Amino acid sequence: MILALGSKTWKIEMIFTRLKFSNLYAFADAELNLSYPRKPVNMPLEAEYLTGRPKFYYKKVCIITGGNASGKTSLGRVLLWIQIFLRTKELKNTLRINNKAQNASFEVDFATEDYLHHRLYVSLYLNELNTIFIREMRYGSVRIGLNDTCAKTTEKLKALFHTGLPSSSETYFNESNDSDGSAIIERFKSIKFYGGWYYLLSETKESTTEISGVNKDILERVIKTFDSSILGVSEMQDSSEKDSKNKPDSVYLIKFKNSDSLVVTSKGEITNSDRLSRGTYEAVTLSHFISSVITDNESLKRNEYIPSMTYFLDEKLAYTHSELERIIVALVISKMKENTQFFYTTHNMDIFELDLPVHSFIFLKKTDDSSEFVEASSVLKKNDRSMRNAVERDVFGVIPDTSLVSELL
Repeated sequence: MILALGSKTWKIEMIFTRLKFSNLYAFADAELNLSYPRKPVNMPLEAEYLTGRPKFYYKKVCIITGGNASGKTSLGRVLLWIQIFLRTKELKNTLRINNKAQNASFEVDFATEDYLHHRLYVSLYLNELNTIFIREMRYGSVRIGLNDTCAKTTEKLKALFHTGLPSSSETYFNESNDSDGSAIIERFKSIKFYGGWYYLLSETKESTTEISGVNKDILERVIKTFDSSILGVSEMQDSSEKDSKNKPDSVYLIKFKNSDSLVVTSKGEITNSDRLSRGTYEAVTLSHFISSVITDNESLKRNEYIPSMTYFLDEKLAYTHSELERIIVALVISKMKENTQFFYTTHNMDIFELDLPVHSFIFLKKTDDSSEFVEASSVLKKNDRSMRNAVERDVFGVIPDTSLVSELL
């Protein structure tokens, strides 16, 4: 999903610093820290802090790996649901409560550009019609001082939620409701959060993403890299656009060296799609993702009020050569502006060859029906250790159990 940007009133940026989920998807009780206490030695990433608060460190890049059905896509769904809720205050019925007979909850900490650190706790339940309602909501915010670390303000939030007594510079409220929770939502509507996001998730049922904003040069460069038989890309106007008041959307003609061709419409539909390999097919929507990252980066230079973006790319490079995957991920990281986060999920072991800090790597481990986060930095403390070697030795305990299949050998 893409949030259109451009209004100068949208100036509150959101950076996730902590996540906690209970009874949502396979997350029975899972917590993830998205900050780190101090700047590591040999730091390969720059500007991993809230702009204007140089000691408020957060994880700008999160590479998430794990076995099948471990919760990588589910993480994206929950984060997207939370961001939509924070901005619109609407309860979308798309969140899956695992045990429907019990309450579910999430607790999320995030920082904003006005130097506030926020915490939101929401308890959810399903009624007899399987509609999601709010049981309880707790919200608080504390000021981020010039030299404050994320750990320091997190402790302040913890104390605030414990006492329920805010100081003059803090905000706190706790509301519960036994009915439909509408009264809680009404109060929360007075607190405004803005920001942009782009989630390209791997769905069980294939879906398309509108690519009307794709950059033709980027589309051409990406798909020609994926498929050397492609001659080039031409941009045309969509003749099927019947509303003369609006400018017709662009469509893209992909031409092959053997004179074959196919058309990519403004809705991401591809004619004669079997002409493309699965990797090249995915590259079309990937081109829009890359275009958005680059456009957002360039927009910041012209307009300081463009909000931060959360990018989530979910296994869209699964059909890609490992060298291509690494260069695409490196490109996205290099084009990210300040106060931005990038979540990337993959199965590929070669991703550990990227020059990233240890704290950028996060594993999802599933035991029975429950998934948990395993942070690489909780085991490896220095950036001079081989991540790939550690994973291959199963230092993190996340390699899938293959014993059932092995018995068939």
